[in-house]
Amino acid sequence: LSSTRMQGAKVIDGLGKALERRPLWVSLGISGNTFDGKSLKRLGEPLAAATDLVSLSLASVCADNNALATLAMDLSRSPSLVSLDLSSNCVQNMEVVTALCYFFHPASALATLKLSKNTIGDVGA
Repeated sequence: LSSTRMQGAKVIDGLGKALERRPLWVSLGISGNTFDGKSLKRLGEPLAAATDLVSLSLASVCADNNALATLAMDLSRSPSLVSLDLSSNCVQNMEVVTALCYFFHPASALATLKLSKNTIGDVGA
């Protein structure tokens, strides 16, 4: 579903319902689409509940930092997420970085976190 010009609350709600009906998705790529902060926040719960989701790409979704922080906290509860791509999202404040730290607990399966092309800190990632 990457770069399909999806946007808006209706698309996110539909995707959330699809995840709830069929939580056995292994990989989901919605990078390159534009979502507002509220829409992206609503996607966090269904994604975290998708028990077999191993890989998620949210690169270049033009999300604001608050939405990314909320989404990261939701996703940190996922028992199966191994790879998360948040590249090219203008992540620039410590709120998001702090939320990403929730992944670093013993029950987390996350092994790959991509943050390239973000402006974290003084130099950026």
